[in-house]
Amino acid sequence: MEGYINGSDMLLAVFDKAIGHCTEHSVTYDTTTKERAVKAPEIQGMSSSLFKETSITGLSITISFKGLQVYDETELDAETLKALWREAKPVTAECFRRPQNGVTDGNRSPYLKAQFVITKLSESATAEDDASFDGELKMTGAPETWTPKIPA
Repeated sequence: MEGYINGSDMLLAVFDKAIGHCTEHSVTYDTTTKERAVKAPEIQGMSSSLFKETSITGLSITISFKGLQVYDETELDAETLKALWREAKPVTAECFRRPQNGVTDGNRSPYLKAQFVITKLSESATAEDDASFDGELKMTGAPETWTPKIPA
């Protein structure tokens, strides 16, 4: 494949079902840090004490998504997401790219697969507009599958 990646080719699934009529999803990779103020060594000037050391204390991944509510949804709908949220248990979520022919037929190669908790769900039903939903998933534990390209 060449050129730019189309957002419509990037898909999100929970418990092996794609989020139905998903209009958008975004993955945020977050770093928790701790800063330390350190006194400058005796042989350095005071100005070097103005710089703080930063260390990484944690990593997390959050996925947010938006979708349209549709009658007779065949993929994962807002009602099922609400039922999963109410169970208050982690869900398996995966991000994957649509294959070149456009149809996965259930054969996926996720670039990210992990356990997540549903931290937010909301619905919007504005008059004379499409009813929509959105939500947020926060990773719990380490990813089962994660294939970032690490530079050599």
